[in-house]
Amino acid sequence: MRPLSGESAALVGSRVQPAPQPLRTAVIRARLPSTVRSVQVFGRLDSTNAELLRQVRRGARPVTVCVADGQTAGRGRGGRSWRSPSGYNVYVSVLERAPRDPAARTRLPLWVGIRIVEALQDAGLQRLRLKWPNDVLWRGAKLGGVLAEAVALPSGPGVVVGVGLNLWVPAALRRELGRPVADVREALGGRPLAPREIWVARMVEAVMAGSRLAREADGALLTARWEPLDALWGTTVRLPPQVTGGGAEGVAQGIDTQGRLRVRVGREVLRLTTLEDRWVAG
Repeated sequence: MRPLSGESAALVGSRVQPAPQPLRTAVIRARLPSTVRSVQVFGRLDSTNAELLRQVRRGARPVTVCVADGQTAGRGRGGRSWRSPSGYNVYVSVLERAPRDPAARTRLPLWVGIRIVEALQDAGLQRLRLKWPNDVLWRGAKLGGVLAEAVALPSGPGVVVGVGLNLWVPAALRRELGRPVADVREALGGRPLAPREIWVARMVEAVMAGSRLAREADGALLTARWEPLDALWGTTVRLPPQVTGGGAEGVAQGIDTQGRLRVRVGREVLRLTTLEDRWVAG
């Protein structure tokens, strides 16, 4: 049987290890708009976000894109590590302009998450949800995530937005992680994947679109677009004493217009700016 769509035949069967795919700068560049100033592809980095933060100190300007084949110290929310094996997945960060309004800046990562889900839906994935504030889920398992870090630019506020997307997660890593994870190959039912550069470009475009929406759209539109994707709606949240003053149990009820998580505790609605996984029942 000949490989489909230029892929290795090893891609047939979602748990069979695919052949590693290269990352070609020219292919990524050709898929992106002319407003992208620079596209840089690295073999291995500590993390793409960390690299762009270093470049900002050296004068980098928006829109700069940093891609890595693998990461040795990939980071998620709250300083958690993001396991980043080489050859298969998407690790990309984008330096963008941030909204001047501080309230709009808090909405930016959520807008990026929405645009990532919409890009994946356009590529054929279904049953996707967003777990506030930054996890992309497929059937309840983590498929990807967003990490946004504020920076100061000569032109005003900026942001480095990192995206990790699992295209293929080996069985050994799944066992090691010990929690539900998903990848695009299984979400597509084993159908052949587009080249990895295409997925990188899709994520960059999602970051750019999300950043633009954060600058231009109001909070009411965010809540309306978030609601049908909300993985936490109706979920029990057990809040520790440092949040409520004595500990309490509430129910997640979406987000407010600033992007904060709404949790109803009795007659009161709390608005959270942080959430630990261990607080969520399930």
